[in-house]
Amino acid sequence: MAGLDWGWWLVGGLVLVGVEALLPSFVAIWFGVAALAVAGLALAAPGLDLRWQLGLFAVLSLLCLAAAWTLRRRKAGPADAASRLNDRAAQQVGRMVVLAEPILGGRGHAFVGDTLWSLEGPDLPSGSRVRIVGGQGQVLRVEPAETPPGH
Repeated sequence: MAGLDWGWWLVGGLVLVGVEALLPSFVAIWFGVAALAVAGLALAAPGLDLRWQLGLFAVLSLLCLAAAWTLRRRKAGPADAASRLNDRAAQQVGRMVVLAEPILGGRGHAFVGDTLWSLEGPDLPSGSRVRIVGGQGQVLRVEPAETPPGH
């Protein structure tokens, strides 16, 4: 069975990339990339059978989609910015603050920026540096910050 001319794959790939440009979905572009790759293969091997072309297109499409979704998920991480948009406590995770008053009985307070936050964490004296490791609502969970060597 004769395969399609490479030009058909080229046009199809460009159409799919154009569809992605008009209707961004982060999906059509990967089918377009696969079609362009098959165009290149059909140009390099003009006698490539249609079944092989379609099979390569299907496999390349799936590989492109899987790679894109994996990279997107890895980039987003466990808590992407959209999920923290209205969660002020989650936005503070990773920050270092100095305790203005001690943490006693696992509870204390500290200023983060210009806002006084309630804290949960191990008992520590005032002036201690702590790292914000989590939070829920208006309470931040903290742990002692490691002091750099030589301090």
